Amino acid sequence: MSSKPPPSPGTLLGMGITAAICLGAGIGGGYWLDATLRTGILLTFLGLVVGMVAAVAAVYLEIRTFL
Repeated sequence: MSSKPPPSPGTLLGMGITAAICLGAGIGGGYWLDATLRTGILLTFLGLVVGMVAAVAAVYLEIRTFL
């Protein structure tokens, strides 16, 4: 069994910030598109989903070195 070091607090903080930026960009972009195109909340919800997928993918790519 290999002994890999655990992620540092700075790495974990970076993962949290990355996830927050992905979610914020997805929701913000969807909200802006909704306001511009007058589509209700459809694109905000779609932006949330895209942001969540991007956040999970980004955090997975960062944490896989510790798995």
